[in-house]
Order: sequence, then structure tokens, then C-alpha cells
Amino acid sequence: MIKILFVFLSLCFIAFTWTSCEKEPPAPEATSLLYVYGNNQSAYITQQLSDSLVVMVKDNKGEAFPGVEISFQVDSNTFGTLSSNLVTTDNLGKAFVHWTLGSHIGNQTVTAYADSLTGSPIVFTAEGFAWMQDNRDGKIYRTVTISTQRWLAENLDYNTSGSWGNPNNPTSVYGRLYDWATANIVCPPGWHLPSDAEWIILETAIGGSNVGTHLKSNSDW
Repeated sequence: MIKILFVFLSLCFIAFTWTSCEKEPPAPEATSLLYVYGNNQSAYITQQLSDSLVVMVKDNKGEAFPGVEISFQVDSNTFGTLSSNLVTTDNLGKAFVHWTLGSHIGNQTVTAYADSLTGSPIVFTAEGFAWMQDNRDGKIYRTVTISTQRWLAENLDYNTSGSWGNPNNPTSVYGRLYDWATANIVCPPGWHLPSDAEWIILETAIGGSNVGTHLKSNSDW
């Protein structure tokens, strides 16, 4: 009787153990690459952009997915360099790099890739501006080439005798005002006030009598 009871209890235990097992749900999988931040910036050529380029990976449940390798690539040898070309997503599912622009003036691009993920590749675009540095005070100015001439595209902000700031406008944006005698000698070394003949070259290149319309700012009037 004791043996029979032992066998019966053993069978019950086995049956209970077997019937309590349950199949585990499938593990989450990385499915999509998404843009987060960093597109459409601008900076001087050969300078680093102020914001990182950021992408994010999510799984099939819409949750952040860490541990995925993202490849970042500059799309030309004149489009600069990156802080890294291969980045693994962090615990928030994000991967980011810093971009130092190349020597190309105008639009430059970087592409982010992730194998087999929806949304890949993602293209980042930035505009590179030409520039010069005034060695007298270290300030940097954007420049522009029009026809055969190179011009400062920002107002000069060199503080010297015979100059003053407009109290209603910040000099960092609008530059300083100069009396005529100072204006003739204040340009950085290698630069000068244009002559009438040089103005005519600019006017002809831009479009004659419409030169003011073509050169005026799009904002801050």
C-alpha cells in the first residue's frame, strides 16, 4: 500500500511539473532606425558643428534598443571628419557623433547606416561657409566669393580709435561704426575698402541695377 501511494504521488508531481511549463515570449528585435537630432546645421568650413548627429534604434514593440552598431560615413573627402565611424547604441537606444566640416563650401552630407533596419540610411546635411580670421583680435568672419571677388559677408567688428558701437544694436551681429578716416585703414591685413571699379564688377556680376535686391538680408530688417 505504501509503495502504491509513493508511485501515485510521484506521478502527480511529474504531471504537475510538466503542466506548469510555459513557452517564453519571443525576444525583442531591433527593427527601425530613426532620426533624432542634428540635421540642417551650418558652420564655417573646417569647423565642428555645435550639435551632434543623433539617431535612435527601436525594437518591434517601439522600445529603445541598445547594443546596435550604427555606421556613420562622410559622403565625400571634402565633407570633413567624424569623431567616430562606428557607434553602438546606448541604453537609450541612441548613437551620436560629432562632425567637423570639410573644405567644401555649400552643402555637405553624412549618412548613417544600420543593416536591415527600416528607415536606414539616414542622411544629415550641413552648410559650410567660407571664412577668414582677423589676426588682430582673433575674430572670425564669414566670406563669400562673387565672380572673381571675395567679400566679407559680415560687418567688421574691430574695436579701434575712431569706431563705436550702435547702442541699439549688438556689435556681434551688426559690427561697429567707423568715421571715414578710420574706415580707410581699419580693414584686416590683406583686405581693403572696394574702389568704384570694384563695385562695378560686383554690380555687373549680381545684376546691374538690381544688385541691392539680390544682396539684401533675408531677415532682421
